[in-house]
Amino acid sequence: SIKIQTSEGEYASDVFFEVGTPTQPPTVGSIAVNNMDEWIFVTGENFVWDQTSVIFNEKTANCFVYSTFSCGFSKNINELVTSLTLTTPNGSVTYNLE
Repeated sequence: SIKIQTSEGEYASDVFFEVGTPTQPPTVGSIAVNNMDEWIFVTGENFVWDQTSVIFNEKTANCFVYSTFSCGFSKNINELVTSLTLTTPNGSVTYNLE
């Protein structure tokens, strides 16, 4: 846990904070897709900051990592994505959206 102290008092967080870089292969739990939008958001585990890429529709792109369990990537408007492969230094995972 983390304890924050200010001039107005003290607060201890009961939220679990993981520090460090994941060492396990990535997993995908869910995908938020709007095929009319330009972004796809992926939730899962073990995403690595600045070292997570995604392959879809024969293209490779950087998956922008927001946390070890959330990333997103852009696509062309109206482009249909049916499958993707997420890769980190620790391995890859393929996810079918169909």
